[in-house]
Amino acid sequence: MNRRNFLRQTGTLSIALAGLPLAIRRNQEESLVVYSYHPSSIKEANVSLVLEIYNSAIKDFKNAPKDKRKVKFSYTDIVYNEKEDKRIMKRGDYILDILSAKLDEDPLWKGYYLVRLGNAVKTFGNLQTWPDAIPGKPLFRIRPNETADLFDRKDSIFRTLTTAEYDKQAARDLDDFTDGCFLTTACVQERGLADDCDELTTLRYLRENYMRNTAQGKVLLEEYNELGPQVVTAIAQYENHSEIYDYMYNHMILPAVAMIKKGEYQQAVDWYEGFSIELKKKYC
Repeated sequence: MNRRNFLRQTGTLSIALAGLPLAIRRNQEESLVVYSYHPSSIKEANVSLVLEIYNSAIKDFKNAPKDKRKVKFSYTDIVYNEKEDKRIMKRGDYILDILSAKLDEDPLWKGYYLVRLGNAVKTFGNLQTWPDAIPGKPLFRIRPNETADLFDRKDSIFRTLTTAEYDKQAARDLDDFTDGCFLTTACVQERGLADDCDELTTLRYLRENYMRNTAQGKVLLEEYNELGPQVVTAIAQYENHSEIYDYMYNHMILPAVAMIKKGEYQQAVDWYEGFSIELKKKYC
């Protein structure tokens, strides 16, 4: 790249980085969080569970407003009828008061809360009785915004419920462990694009056919393995994460893809690296 083109790209990159949206933090203490568990297969005989609970009632139970000390709980019994090839479902929706919520004192469960609920009041459904496996006053061990373990009558974990964001992040982490395209994967998933979309395919080509063959590229790939998950995890916590990913897609990914298609591999690497460094500074 000659000096004029270099200066032009550097200036364009600076303008693009300056436009990154400001992060808007969620008020997670007041947010209603939904935890759920669903069978992995239509032919799986299992239960489907949904818990809706306020963070403020978990983390500051004594000072939480009365209306925040109630939870909604849904239990759906699912049995697969092989002869008719269909599921038979019995459901019950309930309202339960929170009796207590406190940090688990076990060091192994640091950051988790033990939440005891009161007796259930059914509000909807054809399930005639409260589920036999679950105590009349259910106990959950909750890691806010991530997981909720529901215990059975023998004090063993009956099912682990998770939030949608936790599931999405876990899927990204699994994909990224084998793939390495952390930031691009997060952006295209946010837009509902497939794993073999043009953007991911093109950037994977750059990674495999250029970056792995240069000293700088090898170093950057190692750095991305640490930086990528940090940035994706941080952005997921912001209320305007979709806005951030949209900006990244249009100003980080698409220009890089265009450079690659023109054979400007080093320019694409520099562009992506500049964005990655700024993303960590701004959001982590």
